[in-house]
Amino acid sequence: MDMNSKKNLFGKRLVLSALSAFLIIPCPPVHATGAVDKEQAVVYLKNGNALSCTILHEDDKTVTVDWQGGEIGLQKNEIARIERQQSLRENNGIVLAPRENPAEKWIYQNSPVVKLTNGQVLDAAVSEIKGDIVILRQDLKEGGYAEQEIKRDRIESLEFRPVVNEASRQIEDKLREQFPKMRFHRIGMVTLITDSEGSALMDLKRTLRDQEITLYFEFFGLLKKKQPEFQHFVVVFDSPLDYFEYALTDGIPAWLCPGYFSPIEKVLFMMNLGGQHVTDNIYQTVLGARGVVDQQAQNLKNSVGDRYDIQIEALAEDAKIKVENAVAYLGGIYGSLSTVVLRHEFTHEFLHDWGLQTIIVSKMKEKDDALIQKKKDLFKANDLEKKKDLLLQILNIQRDANQDVKTEASNSWFVEGLAEYAATTAIGEANELRLYELKEARRKNELWPIEQLTVYKMGSFPGVTARSALSAYAQSWSFVGFLMKNYRKEFLSYLDRMRLEKPSGNDDLKWLIEALGKDLRTIEKEWIASIDALPNVEDPQLEQFIRVKEILGR
Repeated sequence: MDMNSKKNLFGKRLVLSALSAFLIIPCPPVHATGAVDKEQAVVYLKNGNALSCTILHEDDKTVTVDWQGGEIGLQKNEIARIERQQSLRENNGIVLAPRENPAEKWIYQNSPVVKLTNGQVLDAAVSEIKGDIVILRQDLKEGGYAEQEIKRDRIESLEFRPVVNEASRQIEDKLREQFPKMRFHRIGMVTLITDSEGSALMDLKRTLRDQEITLYFEFFGLLKKKQPEFQHFVVVFDSPLDYFEYALTDGIPAWLCPGYFSPIEKVLFMMNLGGQHVTDNIYQTVLGARGVVDQQAQNLKNSVGDRYDIQIEALAEDAKIKVENAVAYLGGIYGSLSTVVLRHEFTHEFLHDWGLQTIIVSKMKEKDDALIQKKKDLFKANDLEKKKDLLLQILNIQRDANQDVKTEASNSWFVEGLAEYAATTAIGEANELRLYELKEARRKNELWPIEQLTVYKMGSFPGVTARSALSAYAQSWSFVGFLMKNYRKEFLSYLDRMRLEKPSGNDDLKWLIEALGKDLRTIEKEWIASIDALPNVEDPQLEQFIRVKEILGR
């Protein structure tokens, strides 16, 4: 065997060993270094809250504590003081500062107000949007009004007044009771509840703020002179396992749904695949893979002697770099997936809370309270048998409660189609996965007729196979995009009618035809022509797999 053959063989064995490590190495959480002995303490935060806990780890920047069996990471710049060898006995060892009324802090007359890139805030009502021009209107004290045109590229953000009403207060109180270890972040009319921190938290905040602004501009014609009925509540679990556990209590198959909006609770729930837990697991995978490569390299040295040491060490280093790049690439895919899920599900919540998609739910309060308590007990439980028993009780309560729930929902095709339309980085741009599924359906002559696509009145196309549901999502995304591009005014008018009136029978399809002013077959022909004009793409998931193989050099 020549030197090149041996080098190729050694390199492949090292990469394969590292790849195996990536697939099977367990991923324990990473803790801060410089640990001190465990000690009971009361941590007083600068926001006025206090926590009776056990200090697990401490360094120059962070303090990790145990509170009721769960670990919480605190930044030292958030801490006012620590009283060691002390404890609080009241209220389960936690003291919460009185919450401020967010409405009292709102100093503007209008909502939203426009913040320009130069830092200036314009306290005027958005009266019209014409392409890239936003027209602001301000009433004058002496009568009349003044208008100002602002280009979109001069606008840094929109600032929204928080929604303060009894319904929103009750939702927040329930969430604080259910998730006492999570932090509440108010971003205008969005309240983010999460245990994600650092850059992961900043990404969540940025995505929510950007999506809120995007949706407001995109659907301004329907939102003008309206305000949301509820504060938008978003719960993000940094740990996928925590999300899996919670989603099961709502009867959601978490392995299929990384996020969902509950119209009953008026809350969005999702897991953060770009959070610290996943990042730590990736980091541990890389460390484990490097160790495997080093061990395999040493085994090769022992088997062939020291004459190939330099070559083996070079190959080992190359293998480690390839594995690190492959894992980093996969980590980027996970993070991007979380962003897409957040945009999609937040679109559901946004349109629902503004009253643009009618979902009316009534539920018996006593069952709701019992369910919240059981969920809270489930998250406190450490014993697996107790968790199993609580989960069964929760599912039974859910089953009984569902019999008392009355739901009226907008049609699946435009509910999911709008969410998919708004899920991309730039609203309405190509969604590679949906585009591939759409073109495959067209190639196989499996596109649904419009009357079939519009027959599903609620849910995510219930009763169809998983494969058919994916195709229905793709076709809904395509049809909504087609309407927003070619019949925007007419389609928005149709959505407004669907909001204001309750269709019966096939009224919804009849109203769509009336709004577009064309017969069904003509509309369908135009839509299919738009599909044929789209470029053909390869399966994005296959391309990702090929990219990983290329990175690994196999």
